[in-house]
Amino acid sequence: MPPANAILPEYQGIAVGDVIPDGPPGSAYYEVVQIEENRLLLLHSMTHFKYAAPQFVYKTRLAPKGAFCWAFILSDASANTTLLTSWIRVVAYPKAVFVVLRPLFSLIDGVHQRAILRGIKSRVKGIPTIEKVADAAEIHR
Repeated sequence: MPPANAILPEYQGIAVGDVIPDGPPGSAYYEVVQIEENRLLLLHSMTHFKYAAPQFVYKTRLAPKGAFCWAFILSDASANTTLLTSWIRVVAYPKAVFVVLRPLFSLIDGVHQRAILRGIKSRVKGIPTIEKVADAAEIHR
């Protein structure tokens, strides 16, 4: 499912214990573990590693296991500016496999995080996203 182009009111009432899908039904998801209104959203997942490896390793000793914690933190940068910070912590096993793959995960995650934060910023500010501009171009042709 593609990201929304605007803030959707029906998704603004999340609570601790809610599940946030991160893929097709029955695949990876996050659980909301902590919320501080206008300050913090903390998510946890133990489902992502199953989908991060080729299927042929799922039932072997090399099958990845682990957990993700993902936090979105709002803080005041100035009287008129709010800073949104996103961080992820990963604990993964087998450690040897993760150490080898960590640079790849870091690169992919860095690109992904920037795209997510830019998308949030554009929705908050009402700035057209690339998708909106492309849709508008199609409509006006």
